[in-house]
Amino acid sequence: MNACAGEFGTKLGKTDQNIREGMRCEDAVDEMVKAIYMGEKEYIVSNIAFHKIAPVLVKFSSFIEDKFGAFNYKQQKAAIEKGE
Repeated sequence: MNACAGEFGTKLGKTDQNIREGMRCEDAVDEMVKAIYMGEKEYIVSNIAFHKIAPVLVKFSSFIEDKFGAFNYKQQKAAIEKGE
């Protein structure tokens, strides 16, 4: 969402690792439009395979869901703290 907000060329504040390494807005919109056209009720927009695999795996075990959640929380917190 950071790529879709604000004015062109204007910084919104901190730039964290997730934003720097994230998908270009144009690519994300292309994926969204394709998913809508294909009639997908749910679609994960990401260029990272883990983001597409994890939701499938967590359906099988709450333990896996807890571990992925804790990992993601730590990763997000570290990215924010390292933000410029």
